[in-house]
Amino acid sequence: PEVATSEPRSAAAGTPPPPTAASVARAPARIPTPALPPTSIPIPASGARSPTAAPVAPKPETSTPGASGASTGGLETRTLAISLGGLHSCAVGVDSRLYCWGSNDRGQLGAGRTDARLGPTPVAGSTTFESVAAGTAHTCGLSRDGLAWCWGGNDRGQVGDGSTVARITPVRVFGGRRYTQIRASIAHTCALDTDGSAWCWGRNANGQLGDASTNDRLIPVLVTGGHRFRTLATGWHHTCAVDAQGQAWCWGSNVDGQLGDSTASSHIVPVAVRTEARFTQIAAGAAHTCGLTARGTAYCWGRNAAGQLGDGTVASTPVPTRVQEDGRMVSLVAGSVHSCALLANGNASCWGRNNYGQLGDGTTADRALPVPVAAPTVFVRLDASGAHTCGTTRAGVSYCWGYNVDGQLGDGTRVNRPRPTRVGGAPE
Repeated sequence: PEVATSEPRSAAAGTPPPPTAASVARAPARIPTPALPPTSIPIPASGARSPTAAPVAPKPETSTPGASGASTGGLETRTLAISLGGLHSCAVGVDSRLYCWGSNDRGQLGAGRTDARLGPTPVAGSTTFESVAAGTAHTCGLSRDGLAWCWGGNDRGQVGDGSTVARITPVRVFGGRRYTQIRASIAHTCALDTDGSAWCWGRNANGQLGDASTNDRLIPVLVTGGHRFRTLATGWHHTCAVDAQGQAWCWGSNVDGQLGDSTASSHIVPVAVRTEARFTQIAAGAAHTCGLTARGTAYCWGRNAAGQLGDGTVASTPVPTRVQEDGRMVSLVAGSVHSCALLANGNASCWGRNNYGQLGDGTTADRALPVPVAAPTVFVRLDASGAHTCGTTRAGVSYCWGYNVDGQLGDGTRVNRPRPTRVGGAPE
């Protein structure tokens, strides 16, 4: 699968039982791959929730839309950070304002409207942000005071305001807690607070919230175990984090070994990844996970049908395997079924699924080994999600490549690009 267009159903007959606190072996069901993702994301039906999952919350504080709802037709400021969702993208400008573009059927662009935008469009309101995290059809950001704000699709509580009402402008996440990192996925969101504790909210059918239950949560809940983490990542139905000692921990769905504990058993609390490697970064895709060591070596584990583990094979593995990249890697990102790394020299390399050109090598051939991105420049930051990838230069100029059916590349078109194209500018 390249783009999460709905909550995938198991390929196995019947509905498997939910995982338990002791972990439950799941049937090796696979997520079906659509021939071509639709141009809009249907709203999945909400599942049952526990009484504690839907507290009575005060009316959310919102950002008021104004003239900023109109498209700029181009990103008129340099980019400090960029985050990619399933069919949309968002960036933090040097003015600390957020800009989003692409699919907008659930209000995930935060512009006070629901029509798709082919170019960067300011998020409504006057809040200034330090970081942004784009999920499949919702978006979250951390304001400069550390508060979390979310908007877009909210059918499973992924916006975190105590409701299941979609929001077309930013609302504050319930609780007023200060965070240092935030990540978003299909229908769940996780963040690290100032002490390194992890909090998650939204869909929890696979235990991806890590609170020892499988109940959806409409407000943040503390991840069980008392862990203190330095960084975290959210996959489609699993979550991973790295602690101060470099040990990786994962929880949630594990049907493809994406938790890295050498089993196919899902877990509703964090379990240690089975490896001697110690990580400084972690990235999660649809059903695979990758970690980066301080020495610049990457390891990946989980599903590998398209070569997204980068070990030269298409064999899935429930334990980390080394990515066959000779260059020293300084950062690592994962799309749904592809992975990319930024090298110390500023070049980028990618591997895995490439049917829409998301590897950026000028072709649409899948790659089981890293291949160089055919970029016109070097980058200082990368991000990937769904079936598209973006890189940002030291000057703050962003380039994107891959799937572009809803304008998520930000080049003013809906044309897929197998090579990097400049955001807000003419294709390179």
